[in-house]
Amino acid sequence: MNIKIGQMTQAERTHITSAEITTFFIGSVLNGGVADADYAPLYPYGHGLSY
Repeated sequence: MNIKIGQMTQAERTHITSAEITTFFIGSVLNGGVADADYAPLYPYGHGLSY
């Protein structure tokens, strides 16, 4: 049950450590929300859309 709950959990990257990801079986990490805007942009300007 704990593994399934962990898999359904998404944590914001500034609020979780790599050890906690492993310990609690976290399914994904969000790079957004309160993260710095220039930390690691996922797409160039235009959000990956081709014009």
